[in-house]
Amino acid sequence: MQKEQGKIKFVYMKKIKNLLFILPFVLCFISLFILLEKDINKYILILFMLPALIFFVYKQIHKIFIFIFTLTAIVFGFLTFKFNFLSFLILIIFITALFVLYRIFKPKEVVDPQIQNKNKELSFFKEELLNEELYLKTEKETLEKNLEKIVNFYMISKDLIQNFTDYQNATTALSTILEKQTGVLYVVIVSNEKNSNGIKELKILSKLSEEKKEKWLNAIKSNNEILNLKHPAVINSLYKTDNKSVIGWPIIVNNTLSACVFLVVEDEYIQEYIEQGNLYIPHLQLGTERIILFLETKEKARTDALTGVYLRRYFLERLNIEIKRAKRYKTNFHILMLDIDFFKKINDNYGHLTGDKVLIEISKTIEQNIRPTDILCRYGGEEFIILLNNLTDNDAINTAQNIRKEIKKIKFNENNIEFSVTVSIGIAKYKDSFNSKEVISVADKALYEAKKSGRDRIVSFITKK
Repeated sequence: MQKEQGKIKFVYMKKIKNLLFILPFVLCFISLFILLEKDINKYILILFMLPALIFFVYKQIHKIFIFIFTLTAIVFGFLTFKFNFLSFLILIIFITALFVLYRIFKPKEVVDPQIQNKNKELSFFKEELLNEELYLKTEKETLEKNLEKIVNFYMISKDLIQNFTDYQNATTALSTILEKQTGVLYVVIVSNEKNSNGIKELKILSKLSEEKKEKWLNAIKSNNEILNLKHPAVINSLYKTDNKSVIGWPIIVNNTLSACVFLVVEDEYIQEYIEQGNLYIPHLQLGTERIILFLETKEKARTDALTGVYLRRYFLERLNIEIKRAKRYKTNFHILMLDIDFFKKINDNYGHLTGDKVLIEISKTIEQNIRPTDILCRYGGEEFIILLNNLTDNDAINTAQNIRKEIKKIKFNENNIEFSVTVSIGIAKYKDSFNSKEVISVADKALYEAKKSGRDRIVSFITKK
């Protein structure tokens, strides 16, 4: 603090010293100017101030005092000669002299080569720092945008997790979220599932109008560009569906295309949603694996571990649904109750493992002789029950006969002993007055009659209770 005060005091002292130095010159000039009577003498006096000006500039006396000295000469010139040639000549002489003298006596800077090199280095570093600042600013903007995307992605992922319980919920949730994004016109989600013939094909899960759905079905059918898709990309073969760009997000589980999300987007957003696909796909794959695991667990809970056919509880659930449908649409269905004849003897003579083999083979044979839409269930130990949809009475009886004959053809071999088995089947037809217990009861009574009348036969109770 004291050092700063000392500097300020020194500056003021120097200014006062310079003022005291120039003041006598100005006073002498004014005194002589007053004493002189002729204008020409005053003109010469003013011009004699020029050497003094040179002296002040050469000595580098404070600029403000040099300007005061020059201004004094110009002002007195105008006071003497008014606005005529001599006054303007004085103005030009002093202004020009002041400019020239400053150019002549300006101290030349002697730059040390080391300092000069250092200055060049500093200039280079300054430029580098400016470039680095510009780069960091760009990076900051990019990171802020990415952060915004990540936060948005996190919120979307959080919403999706809650809905990944089955394909329909996941499809609805994902479509709703993506269709709210800028540049997305609409979303189509497909799954790669086995059809009734056991062949995998692309199935549309999204809700579309009939016309649009037909277009998409034709476009995705046996589409190798989709089936071979490994990463987010534009699907050129789908452009014709709406004359818009379509981006595919493949969902691959266990090295197989499990599903695919198609985004119909505006052209300027193509690259953005290809990049976003790389963020979404890992999450969608995890969600799909979760659905598959959930469905597999659910399927195991409703299927028999030995034969792979449905269990009794699931059959009753489906039967109640079918009854409601029949009441609503005035349709009928048939129930087949099937029992293996003398199954206890098979277990006693050949062992329970052989009995298990018999159950497995019979369940496979039944499945081969009914339609994929029919429902087969292991109802008890050696009892099976079948729900046949939309068949005439004769077709239902023929189906039962085919099952009975095909089972009878099976040859089992245990300890070099060959044997075959037969089954008895009872048939009931649903009527409006039946509930689930009653229709099963009718089929059970028909089965009892088949066994009572000699086994290896079919008894049909297709009449009202």
